Amino acid sequence: GKILQQVLAHIDRRYRFNEEITLEKKREMINAGIKAMVEAMGDKYSSYVKPDKSEKFKDDLNGKFSGIGAFVEMIDGQFTIQSPIKGSPAEEAGMVPGDIVTHVEEEDIAGQDIQTIVNKVKGEAGTDVVLNVLRNRQRLTFTITRGEITIPALDLTWDKSIPILGLHQFNRSTGVELKELIEKEVLPRNPKGMVIDLRSNPGGYLSTAFQVAGIFFPTGSKLFEVESLDNSEVYEAIHDGLLKDFENIVILQNKGTASASEIIASVLQEYGKAVVIGTPSLGKGTVQDVISFNNGGVLKLTIAKWLTPKGNWINETGVIPDIEMELQTPEQRREDIDPPLERAINYVLGNH
Repeated sequence: GKILQQVLAHIDRRYRFNEEITLEKKREMINAGIKAMVEAMGDKYSSYVKPDKSEKFKDDLNGKFSGIGAFVEMIDGQFTIQSPIKGSPAEEAGMVPGDIVTHVEEEDIAGQDIQTIVNKVKGEAGTDVVLNVLRNRQRLTFTITRGEITIPALDLTWDKSIPILGLHQFNRSTGVELKELIEKEVLPRNPKGMVIDLRSNPGGYLSTAFQVAGIFFPTGSKLFEVESLDNSEVYEAIHDGLLKDFENIVILQNKGTASASEIIASVLQEYGKAVVIGTPSLGKGTVQDVISFNNGGVLKLTIAKWLTPKGNWINETGVIPDIEMELQTPEQRREDIDPPLERAINYVLGNH
């Protein structure tokens, strides 16, 4: 910190073209320095969002934006599709979790930061963007028409009298909405079991994961543990959940299942309350806090790691499914064929 101040002082006192360093330019320099400092930490889930990009960042947190509709991360320096949003232009075009975007509108994006790339991909609804993608060493090109994206938190469908609860993100109200949905629409029909679809759910608020997990367990059940720098906190169910005696549950997951959604998959799996079908999840075993500063900048910082009820840290490994199945192919998606979902429903019905 002192060295940064000294550098700025030398620029103020000795830079030959000092008149070019306006107040706005100095702010830009400081923000660039902060951004580079956070990136140099080497943590792929920590980032600094400059003031001129912070409103877009906050819009994304609120689940509303214009673009192709996909959650993304920089993984090993590559712009990677973490999960297309259900029903989005990205999903309809056939993009899948793990796709690596190499070019946007024929521009090589190697070396660019995530926010710069996101801004290139985003745009007004109705306009097209061309993405070059690397998928398992295969090079693909997608022309995607951007849309107005609103991320739904959850939905409920039925198949063969089995409820399919689609959880798509963990926003601040998801826990309350899910409890109400189960109480008013699921339990009155006395289903034999249920399917919880966590595919391409990138997570969300830790507090919401706590609320959702508590729906399935009796008072005092250990749900997960969070280890920060100076303390460890065990999260236990604070009251009997609506589904504490409900056990015939199947969870669907894929590589886009991350963070808070992995908490739900792991706790239900470890207690034997659910069978997990799909592919290994992303493996995001860390917790981030979002800190806003008076200059308009926003810091997303990894502040803790979370552990499963049995003390496992799934970071980089993910939740391993009990029954492994390949992803739904783009062709199957276009034809509305969903083999993992069909397998899940049959499992609930007793056809193992």
